[in-house]
Amino acid sequence: MSSSSSADDASLLSALTTLYPAACLLAGPDAAPDLLLRVYQRAAERPPTERPDNEEQWLLRLLREACATNDEAGPQTPDAGERTNETSPSSDDTDPLRRDVAETILQDALPVAVAACPLEARSSLATAALEPDENAPSDLSLSDLSLPDADAPTALRRALNDVLPQAQYALVDDAFSDADLRAATRSWLTAHFSPMPRSLRPRVQSTLAAARSRSPATSPSSSGSAQAPEDAASDASPSWRPRTLVLTLLGALLLAGGAGAAYVLQPGASSSPPPERPDLISFSAAQAPGLSVAKPTSSAGAAETHIASTWNRRVRVPTIAGAALQGVGRVAAENGGPGVPVLLYSDSTTGARIAAFVYTYALVDDLQAAAPLNTQVRSQLAERNRPVAQTRDSASGLLWRNRDDIFVAVSPSLSADSLRPRLRP
Repeated sequence: MSSSSSADDASLLSALTTLYPAACLLAGPDAAPDLLLRVYQRAAERPPTERPDNEEQWLLRLLREACATNDEAGPQTPDAGERTNETSPSSDDTDPLRRDVAETILQDALPVAVAACPLEARSSLATAALEPDENAPSDLSLSDLSLPDADAPTALRRALNDVLPQAQYALVDDAFSDADLRAATRSWLTAHFSPMPRSLRPRVQSTLAAARSRSPATSPSSSGSAQAPEDAASDASPSWRPRTLVLTLLGALLLAGGAGAAYVLQPGASSSPPPERPDLISFSAAQAPGLSVAKPTSSAGAAETHIASTWNRRVRVPTIAGAALQGVGRVAAENGGPGVPVLLYSDSTTGARIAAFVYTYALVDDLQAAAPLNTQVRSQLAERNRPVAQTRDSASGLLWRNRDDIFVAVSPSLSADSLRPRLRP
């Protein structure tokens, strides 16, 4: 592949992390990868010189068009005359309690409201929420699009009004502007549909390469020098494949036989079971001693703001009676990801450290090989904000769930049973 083709691919791939949550919202996580492959195949068929300057917005448009071809329902236009407050300040900005309660209501109601929106409105909502910068120069305007992005907040407010009691909706409607609702939707989308499947990026790269090799815009010289692997395989002699297959099978059998013999002849092999993997409590307890405070603060609001800006997650900081919040730490991820935020407390009586790890279901699934979460605990976490005490070997701790966040609180010198009555999730 030439350097210019690699640069073109990198430009298109840079938008993949933004498009993936939008595709999940429109088609669901199972169908999202195939939907994105169709989008990128269409993108690859268009020469780089003919693409819009804002490629991310263009790809979002292709995503919406690809989804619309599968949607058999007719367009649903939001009712006219509903209020929007795009830039108007909230009337409750000076009332921290009303704002705080409204944020809690919105966090719980937003997924329900988005799911209740018709597909047309969800498509507009995803595009409006995930566009990189509404003020960025672009050759695409909302009037060019077939779906009414400007009415997306109106549709979301209508859905919130349908799913919330009147008093709760009034709090949310007064507290949040349309820009706030877009930001909240973006935060929920990126957190809920994360991480992206590891296999998706190489599959998209293969789709781009295959589409380029078939494209008439590709010059003969470049197509000759960058022959796709599948084309090279098809040029091979048919008699080569069976012979190679036999040799491969023979080699695999020899390796398997040798490994089996070595295992049988190894002294005590049959009597030594594999070491048991630590669970999430043990994993967290092992990480806790080495943690340092990255963001010192005693304010729950400041800690929540730091987590939102660093991890793009909306987390409700719990309180622990008789313990003071010291700040926010971080467990680094082995794959170079954002890692896990950790809330660090100090017991007021003993000075013992209490560490509350804030996982998500996606992070837990990523850690399955190192720290599995067994089926019984998963079922116990079905009830929101109900702490579950768990002890494994010498480690004990509390687990509870708030929306998609899984909290694990551990302390080297305090038992889970002593922490449970003090916890306010």
